[in-house]
Amino acid sequence: ASFDALLESARPTVLSLPVTFWHAWADRLVREDGQVPPQVRMLLLNAEEPSVHRYRQWCAAGGAHVRFVNTYGPTEATVTASLYEPGPGATAHEEWDRFPIGTPLDGITAQVLDPAGRPVPDGAVGELCLGGAGVTRGYGGQPGLTAAAYWPDAFAAKPGARVYRTGDLVRRLPDGTLMMLGRGDRQVKIRGHRVELGEVEAALLGHPMVAQAAVLAAGTGEFRQLVAYLATTGPELTEEKLRGYLAGRLPQYMVPARLPILPALPLTPNRKVDRRALAARLDGDLAAYPADGGQAAAAPPGTPAQRTLHGIWCTVLGRAGVGVHDNFFGIGGDSIRGLQIVTQAREAGLDLTVRDLFDRQTIAGLAGLAGARPPAGAGPPGNGAGATSVPVPAGAAARVTGLSDSQLRGALARLRKG
Repeated sequence: ASFDALLESARPTVLSLPVTFWHAWADRLVREDGQVPPQVRMLLLNAEEPSVHRYRQWCAAGGAHVRFVNTYGPTEATVTASLYEPGPGATAHEEWDRFPIGTPLDGITAQVLDPAGRPVPDGAVGELCLGGAGVTRGYGGQPGLTAAAYWPDAFAAKPGARVYRTGDLVRRLPDGTLMMLGRGDRQVKIRGHRVELGEVEAALLGHPMVAQAAVLAAGTGEFRQLVAYLATTGPELTEEKLRGYLAGRLPQYMVPARLPILPALPLTPNRKVDRRALAARLDGDLAAYPADGGQAAAAPPGTPAQRTLHGIWCTVLGRAGVGVHDNFFGIGGDSIRGLQIVTQAREAGLDLTVRDLFDRQTIAGLAGLAGARPPAGAGPPGNGAGATSVPVPAGAAARVTGLSDSQLRGALARLRKG
């Protein structure tokens, strides 16, 4: 109400807003059938990536006449380094369903470099390094930190020029604009795959009922899990619906194992999502996370393969009432239990591998996969169909389990230890 009163009394024509605030405003305009004030002619967004869905809502509420500018830039490069403005000839936000950070301002250079400081090809992922007149001199009284963050500019004509290493991972799109993928220190490895947490967050924010999203990695080792904290615009968005939405936009290994929903995500003083506050509560939230993801009832098994797997899952995980759409990692599964489940499934005649479990993660998904394959021979994974006690070379075992030889040896060693 106070913001509406400010718009009415001051009648500003140019607004510079944090993205989180603008998201809430755009959503409220739609819910209350409001309109963007006609005197507003330019909107500058900063701090985080805006949602394309919210932009469409904004345009539908009368914002189409407003000049819309997504800005990017760290303080070390004098705050604003690049801009993206949708319009004729600038449609990357529609093609990628994400807002790019655009192209650098005049006098600023944007280099996409690998860890050794070499340019990466267009389309490849690298660290964004900014050069030019806007780059600051460094951190006062901290020469070590300055040396790590500011590198000599190997491509500048001016002697002594430097670039600032932003720590942000980007790729250059075919039209020359830069797409931010997330922080370099927010890149994690999930079951052997490198995952940019920012990409997962962007996919979540593409859902019309997701107002805020923050993705964290929980656990250690090769089998870390993704946990997505969400704030939604209504209770009707269930975890099952959200998983179905993400399945069409992300590889399975990038779909979060758990999706706790909060009334609102905590924010820092500058209106960014406070990920440190979320990390501090992560262990407690996971311990209290319901096995069914908050659904009213777990879906019972229907097919013979589902009933077989359901019995195995309940036994191995030590819990009753597992639903066929419950996520394996979300209800206490890990790599060791996964190996036990696959071993018992193959003994029951279902041709499944550990890699299948990591890729599908639900009874329904695994049963559908097993139903499309010939029955497996009895014996643990790695023995092959129809085999009994004949030793199999590690390479062959890896083909059955879907794990590398070293992963398989480690998992089997831990399994023998109990």
